[in-house]
Amino acid sequence: MKVSVIIPNYNYADFLEQSIQSVFFQTYKNIECIVVNDGSTDNSIEILNQLKEKKFPKLIVIDKVNGGLSSARNSGIQKSTGELIAFLDADDIWAPGKLENQINIFDQNCPDIVFSNYQFFNGEEYFDHNENIFFSPTLIDFIRKNPILGSSSSIILKREVIDKIGEFDLSLRSLEDLDYWFRCSLGGFNFFLSNTKDVFLRTHTYGNMSKNYMRMLSYHLILLDRQINTIKKFDLFRFDKKAINSAISNRLGIIRWYALKVNKHEYSLLTIFMGVNLIGIKYLFSWLIFKRAIKDLYNIIK
Repeated sequence: MKVSVIIPNYNYADFLEQSIQSVFFQTYKNIECIVVNDGSTDNSIEILNQLKEKKFPKLIVIDKVNGGLSSARNSGIQKSTGELIAFLDADDIWAPGKLENQINIFDQNCPDIVFSNYQFFNGEEYFDHNENIFFSPTLIDFIRKNPILGSSSSIILKREVIDKIGEFDLSLRSLEDLDYWFRCSLGGFNFFLSNTKDVFLRTHTYGNMSKNYMRMLSYHLILLDRQINTIKKFDLFRFDKKAINSAISNRLGIIRWYALKVNKHEYSLLTIFMGVNLIGIKYLFSWLIFKRAIKDLYNIIK
């Protein structure tokens, strides 16, 4: 089976060669590599053209105006020809056996979507993570958090999934991947973990961290609202209300963490009101939640 690897890039010129090289150095060779330059303002397009001319003649380069990750991935999908689609962020890299290990999972377990375990790296050293592993995440897990280890850089999926689910949502500038995996799970497609640490997520200081926290906070609120509406629309509470409430509570905790990172106590308090509204007054019975509400109120009115 042919694998189309889609790399969206925005201002990651410094990392492009290493990322692309990790694709062409895969032990699984039936691939095409598509880099979508999403309106970068650095010298990314010059670097890409040089790499194509001098090192990777089979590289496919798409240069477009900036539209965000969803737009870039969609452009790559539209250009792709493989039966399988894989994503790699331009600042991340793969181990040589990543695709081969995932293809073996497809052959042995017949899933629709495979994701890999990962490590962090800073360009020189590699570090393990402490995330809980979901070998085969369910719809409820995608309400709880993003259970896909290694972000989108770990994902490979069948084209038929995209044919049914459609493309990434252009209105989402963050969490577009969590939204997409949630839609895949809702559509009945199953996920399976390739428990090999084949994906390396680069840690760096590009971008404004406070701005990123605020953006994540905003889009978590938007996406959780969508997911709750979906739960209500399909009456999913009837299946396992306790598990769904637990997932909602966990997700609200993640949103609250982002709110407190940028000292937005009004948003932290909002998550508590949301918890009471969605789960009931028992949400306040937790001493930690009650204490957090008092602290937020104090910081808002002082």
